[in-house]
Amino acid sequence: MIRIDLGAEGLANTRFAISPLHAAVELLYFRECAPHTVARGWRAAADETLTSRGLDLLAAIVREGVYGYMPDFVGPAPDGFESDADVELHRVATTPGSRVRYEMTTLLVDGPAWSDTAGRPSAVLRAALEHGEEHFAEAIAGQLAQFWYLMLSHHWPRIRERLEKDIAQRTRTLAREGFAAMTATLHPTMAWKQSGLNLEMSCGPTTSHGRITADAMILMPTAFGHRPLHTLDPRDAPHYRAPMITYPSRASAAATAPPLNELIGSTRAQLLAQLAAPHTTEQLAQDLHLSPSTVSYHLQVLHRAGLVSRIRRSRHVYYHSTPSAPGAARTSAAAATAAKR
Repeated sequence: MIRIDLGAEGLANTRFAISPLHAAVELLYFRECAPHTVARGWRAAADETLTSRGLDLLAAIVREGVYGYMPDFVGPAPDGFESDADVELHRVATTPGSRVRYEMTTLLVDGPAWSDTAGRPSAVLRAALEHGEEHFAEAIAGQLAQFWYLMLSHHWPRIRERLEKDIAQRTRTLAREGFAAMTATLHPTMAWKQSGLNLEMSCGPTTSHGRITADAMILMPTAFGHRPLHTLDPRDAPHYRAPMITYPSRASAAATAPPLNELIGSTRAQLLAQLAAPHTTEQLAQDLHLSPSTVSYHLQVLHRAGLVSRIRRSRHVYYHSTPSAPGAARTSAAAATAAKR
């Protein structure tokens, strides 16, 4: 258990916030650590974006963080109720080198022994750090900016509206029943006890004996998560930040992903619809009135994202949607129903 001792001053300074950049980090994190909780459309689009844009550094830092600790500088604390994405990205890019060094040492040196697993994400991160902490922060910010603008910028107004509604519901509970009752609604693992918040989760490497004292706290609903996340600094951390608790929103955006064509593009969505049955590139080009080269390009993207498989039969290569493709379960069910008729 982790305990955050707040006292009267800390309670008075506790506030809610929402963050566009945190939404991007949460999508990446839960896509990696609990993919079954993220809607297939979001997963497919995130996989394709990371792969096609070569965002290997961003993918590595998220993959590494799944094992117990994720560097906090990739998600800066919102200055107010809502931060601007560009302002947050600038803060990531200009993170002081001492803070980057502190967090990356925690991740790569003090972190879990199994961090250097298959694919060796630590090697990717260490190679990038050889250019210096400031350069590393700028590189992470650049890749995070690509992911944010390609994946979430167009959907942010809808996501923000859901998060604001969640906060409105929590504050109504606070007004009617008090702070302790409100915190009890955030997640079963949270409870207000004797001027502090108890968190039933394993202690992270930056906590001291599972107990910290803070004079403020930030509560943020997550658009994609199924469990709480926390950012906790010991008092001697460079550029200390107040605790941030991210909790699952009642109206999760992940449960209602946008239409597939909004996430991966209308052409790829059409191709996936056709690939409920095997097709060659030439057949798809003819059916969708596209050039074979255009179809081939999009098929390669879908194949790299694991959404289509391919098999050679004689002189032809056939493509077919995989079970992980968005809508695959619905397509299979429809085909089974049709076969019975």
